[in-house]
Amino acid sequence: MTTRSSASSCAPARVEPHNVRTSARTNDPRKEVIATTTAPDTPLLYTLPEAAALLRISRTKLYELLTANEIESVYIGRSRKIPATALNAYVNRLRTTGKE
Repeated sequence: MTTRSSASSCAPARVEPHNVRTSARTNDPRKEVIATTTAPDTPLLYTLPEAAALLRISRTKLYELLTANEIESVYIGRSRKIPATALNAYVNRLRTTGKE
């Protein structure tokens, strides 16, 4: 009867791909590090219903603001998104114009 030592395992060694970027905090390749000025869990782009909910306005009012070029938007394919920075800029403009 032969005994197996722990060094001779039948399982293959785990090989990490060379082109996967890993997070600085965790060595998990599924969590990529993105350099932003926002919090790690804050999205860079919002859908129109998400943006309306964040501003606490209706979708109709948001479309009016987009048509009047009060809020910037971008397209990814056919999908219209609103950058988080555009929402912050709009709110900051409201704050400064309200003080005059």
